[in-house]
Amino acid sequence: MGDEYIRCRMSVRLEPVTQNNWRQAIALDISDDQRHLLETESILHFLAKAPFHPTFSQHLIFNDGVAVGFVSFGYVPEDPSKWWIPLIIVDRRYQGNGYGKAAIQAIIDQLRAHVPSCQRLGLSYKQANRVAERLYSAFGFQPTGVIHDEIHAWLDIRS
Repeated sequence: MGDEYIRCRMSVRLEPVTQNNWRQAIALDISDDQRHLLETESILHFLAKAPFHPTFSQHLIFNDGVAVGFVSFGYVPEDPSKWWIPLIIVDRRYQGNGYGKAAIQAIIDQLRAHVPSCQRLGLSYKQANRVAERLYSAFGFQPTGVIHDEIHAWLDIRS
């Protein structure tokens, strides 16, 4: 897919994290009451581990030139027809404005347009995260099971 920008409705743009913008990524934050919903301590910790997962790419979510969130996605090394979103965060100051929804739609649109081998897109969320559950089910993600208190859900990209 390269380093092209991914666009969707709302003027949201996904821009690859680079040496020029990584500070914007680590400045993003969530509210304290949401921290238990993440598997990573921070975006900084997530980025530090990123080189160990070379099939995934990290992106800032921009709206009108402002970094409002962060998302990582890529293909599962054992099966390139399956792609996975291990982390999506919308900064606490921008939550509730549809940026997470727009970012997921941008990923889906990009995969459908440029990755014909992609058949399924998956993600996971904590059982207690009802906001995530509603968001993902609105896209058609189907829960397939619970692993370590996380619900795994998949979306058939080609339907």
